[in-house]
Parts: sequence; C-alpha cells; structure tokens
Amino acid sequence: MGVMGSRHPPGFYDTDALNAVESAFREVWKVLAMSARLHDMDNDGLRIAVIQRLLGLVGNGITTQDELRTRTLSDFGAEPLRD
Repeated sequence: MGVMGSRHPPGFYDTDALNAVESAFREVWKVLAMSARLHDMDNDGLRIAVIQRLLGLVGNGITTQDELRTRTLSDFGAEPLRD
C-alpha cells in the first residue's frame, strides 16, 4: 500500500509557482516602495514578511500572479497601482 499525499514533498514549489511569486513580489514591492510603509519598517524585515506571505499563499494553492499580488497587497493594507 502506498502512502497518500501530495506528489511533491512539503515546501516544494514548481517553476511556474516560483515565477509567479517572483513577479508578484516585484509588483508588491513597487507599491510598498511608493508608500510610507518602507519608511515605517526595516526594509529587510518587510521583504522577508512579503516573501513569507507569498510562499504561504502558494502553499495554500494560490499560484496565479494576480491573485498572489492582490492578496499580499491586501494583507499589507495596500492596493494595486492604477494604470
């Protein structure tokens, strides 16, 4: 009998998911850089918090760049930039 579970070990992220995280991070960081949040927090600490949130979302099955960006910005009290 085999063990039921995911086909990937915990913490595994495929290339598409990592690309989505990278793109979403750049977009989120751009928004946060334009706000007072970067002046209110340690930049390294904020970067770590954003990355942890993005990876947490991917771990919960959210893998599209737009959804990652929207949810992460919302968690940090920010909104996407308007075109």
